[in-house]
Amino acid sequence: GVLWVAGLFFAQLIRSFLGGINFFLSSLLGQNIGNGIKGMIFDKILAISPNSDYIYQQGKIINLIQVDVNKLRYFIDIVPSALILIVQATLGIWLLFDFLGLSFMAGNVFIVVFS
Repeated sequence: GVLWVAGLFFAQLIRSFLGGINFFLSSLLGQNIGNGIKGMIFDKILAISPNSDYIYQQGKIINLIQVDVNKLRYFIDIVPSALILIVQATLGIWLLFDFLGLSFMAGNVFIVVFS
């Protein structure tokens, strides 16, 4: 019993430490990708001739810089957490089935049918 408690405590400690590092690195990656895309858009703006047909209007370009790049950056921040969530849910379901057996499956069926 004491070993399980100590193991769970240290597992939670390691998870929180690695979770902080993971959040920082995914945030940094999102920021770098967002800045790179903004730089490419600014290069595109500088390459547009004033005499062109204005295929790319200034409002569309500003919208692309201010809104769409930030949406992409936030998406990149969320992707690692979503992948970890899938792994955690699969591992949790497997552990519950391993400990409880068929009663776990019967409980899940009951919840799904009567929800």
